[in-house]
Amino acid sequence: MSIIREVDFDRERIRSPYLRMLFDYWEKLRGERLAPDAGEIDPLDIPRSALPYIILIDLDERPLRPRYRLVGTHGVQAAGWDYTGKYVDELELTSTVMQDVMTDFIYALEMKPMYANYDWPLRGNRGIVNVELVQLPLLENGVVTRCFCGEHVAQDLDLFSDDTLPIPKAE
Repeated sequence: MSIIREVDFDRERIRSPYLRMLFDYWEKLRGERLAPDAGEIDPLDIPRSALPYIILIDLDERPLRPRYRLVGTHGVQAAGWDYTGKYVDELELTSTVMQDVMTDFIYALEMKPMYANYDWPLRGNRGIVNVELVQLPLLENGVVTRCFCGEHVAQDLDLFSDDTLPIPKAE
């Protein structure tokens, strides 16, 4: 699995319009700070068409054991099951994939927004698809406790029904 990871990336790097919306929302909350507070996230303020692409991850740190607090409907469809509430070590990933996923979370703990693009095997031998990811840290009392992520799976193939939500026109 080849992975492209970039920290402090340019917004124009993001191909998915849904992930751009999530990144813009996070940037607006962040302002001049390194990251916004987790309590500032308000689903009512997030563009409705981007909601299916959200993944929220709690970062329990002693030792690091990430847990998927919320997986949007796009992520559930792409995975073939709902892993909301599961810890990363409960997902039955190969050791190589587990190491890659944990590396992503290290970036978050260092308060680094991250862009990633990689190929991922779908469960049930449904093929290998391209995944685009933005991973954005959230703080609590100045410490990263959560990741606000957007993940768009197989956007060039239009495999999943929630990809058809309309994108709002620019104001």
